Amino acid sequence: MRVRYSFRLPSPSGGLGAGRRTLLAAVALAAATTAWCGEHPAALEAEYRAACRRMIAERLKGTGEDVLGRDGWVVLSTELWYAAGGAFWGEAAREVNFRAAPDAVDPLPAVLDFNAQLAARGITLIFMPVPTRIVVYPEAILGMERFASFRTIPDLHTPEREFLALLRSHGVKVVELTPLLLASRGDPHAPLFVPSDSHWTGAAIALASAQISRLIRAMPFYPKAPKRELVALWRERIHVGHIYGDLHEKAGLPERPGDHLWLRTVALKTPDGEKHIEMRNPESPVVVIGDSNTICWKDQDSALFQQLSVDLGFPVDELATSGGGATNARLNLVRTALAEPGYLTGKKVVVWCFTSRSFHNSQDGWRLVPLDAVPAPSSVR
Repeated sequence: MRVRYSFRLPSPSGGLGAGRRTLLAAVALAAATTAWCGEHPAALEAEYRAACRRMIAERLKGTGEDVLGRDGWVVLSTELWYAAGGAFWGEAAREVNFRAAPDAVDPLPAVLDFNAQLAARGITLIFMPVPTRIVVYPEAILGMERFASFRTIPDLHTPEREFLALLRSHGVKVVELTPLLLASRGDPHAPLFVPSDSHWTGAAIALASAQISRLIRAMPFYPKAPKRELVALWRERIHVGHIYGDLHEKAGLPERPGDHLWLRTVALKTPDGEKHIEMRNPESPVVVIGDSNTICWKDQDSALFQQLSVDLGFPVDELATSGGGATNARLNLVRTALAEPGYLTGKKVVVWCFTSRSFHNSQDGWRLVPLDAVPAPSSVR
């Protein structure tokens, strides 16, 4: 099945990309709240976390951090550490974030400080961590048969839910993806993650983009923001992910078929034909910062910044780092603002997106990053 659509004013829906997908996701999410059947999820979560802890020591021979999970999944030890762990902020941060410097282990002060600094400049932060694969597909740990009594797979990572709720209580605008992705595992363009790659698929990105665009479309600046015509097309792809790509050589495992997935490819429509959406669009009121999850599938025109562009109706700016979604992503924003005078003027939204594993597996840590070196506008409107 292929669907082609374009963004044209005055249509507010963005085709299937924003309006309808948001509605369908909301219906699925509402259904998921009553879809549980069987034992209490807390007991299953305890079993799941214990299984993750046991698997941490089962690294494949010849690899640094790869673990062979159930049903063909190759799991990273960092995924297991995160899924098995408890709270990762406050006093608990010192016990779980073993890679960062002791004074940069707690994400809470860094997120709240960044949110406050942006708000003082009239910029809204949208905070959106990408769920860990094995939370959305816990059968990678326990096997699918373990979930036979559940009509909908439950969320087995309580600490992340608690942390995001804490951020919301402090006024941070959060897009919480785990419940949405769990409720959308049956999406027509699923899977949302694949066994052979640590990044999300185009289907998961499209769901996330619809949630972000819904928030931005409701902001006062949006109606007046100049719009462009963009088009999108769903395409099928067979993908051999970077995790499994050379495992059959390093660990002596057999080759396996690639994973089937869907990508929503996006293009800018111009008088000269369809063109790629470039990463840099510095005049855009929206900028995406974060780790490789913001640019994966870029070469297929299906990255987050590209899909968000079609859902909003204008190209967004992208400031990517290949790693370091915690501190380096914010430093990159400051460096850009210093190198490009006036860059923050006119900015309305910063989307901060990175893998949730960075909460306690971030080598650059969670340092405060002041925007004071960047000249503030004379007035915030």
